[in-house]
Amino acid sequence: MRKPMGSGESFSYELLESTLPELSEVFKGNTYTYEFLSQAWALLSEIDELPQERYTMELGNLVDLADSLSEYVDNDMMDKCYTILDCISHLKKTGSEELMNKVQDVLMKTDSQTFIEIYYRGNVLSKKLSMYLNLDEHGAFGISPGSDIVQILVYLLGERQNINALDLGSGNGFSTFIISNRVEHVTGVEMNSELYEESMNCLKDLVDCRKVDKNKIRFIQADFFDIDFSPFSVIYIYWPFDDKEKSFWEKETSRRLENKIMIEAAPGTIIVIFIPGTEEKELFPQLKSIPP
Repeated sequence: MRKPMGSGESFSYELLESTLPELSEVFKGNTYTYEFLSQAWALLSEIDELPQERYTMELGNLVDLADSLSEYVDNDMMDKCYTILDCISHLKKTGSEELMNKVQDVLMKTDSQTFIEIYYRGNVLSKKLSMYLNLDEHGAFGISPGSDIVQILVYLLGERQNINALDLGSGNGFSTFIISNRVEHVTGVEMNSELYEESMNCLKDLVDCRKVDKNKIRFIQADFFDIDFSPFSVIYIYWPFDDKEKSFWEKETSRRLENKIMIEAAPGTIIVIFIPGTEEKELFPQLKSIPP
């Protein structure tokens, strides 16, 4: 298995284009390589925004990750992983505004979800966007795994498009934008003003890049307990937590939210609750007891 050259002797924009992540790989079971390529492209997209020390650390992490992937994926996919590392090293040494504009032109060729993934990962790297926030009395914010969201939606919705979705606790909008690719309309609801502003800024950027349809997306700054759930046919909830024992707030809020869903959601509504971790038996027991 070859290692990244680090010199970029064979660099070309055609070669760079061949390293774009392809969403189809997720459905073939190559989720880890999709995630790796997305993160590598995120580093490339923000390469001029990172201090040298941070860039070196992030590149080193990617090299280590690529080496670990070599045990699980075929040689063609590994060539793709090492090629993007070569390209990153080359462009860091020789990059200019003109060259980076060409990189952006290549990136624009990718599909909407992958572009959103790279856009968010890059802006998190450069700290323009939040990845995790402790919101104290209002719990916590964390970014949902994009490839997981799309697999869940494809499985649950199939070819259905006439879906009005609700993203509760939409944060800075990442999951809302991913959901928008699979539904007719989605509303993101976020109480925190900082995260809401981030989502509105991202909406402008992604509309300008023609990667989302602004007519399909609405963001509301509000407490989701003040929102009527009855018009929505899909309700998505990402329920992040830290490694500590679940707080009274989390347990009480999950109970209140569950009761609100049971009362207001129309029959047939699809409820997707993404809970990181393994044992969460005390959260949403009524919803878990409903037969599929």
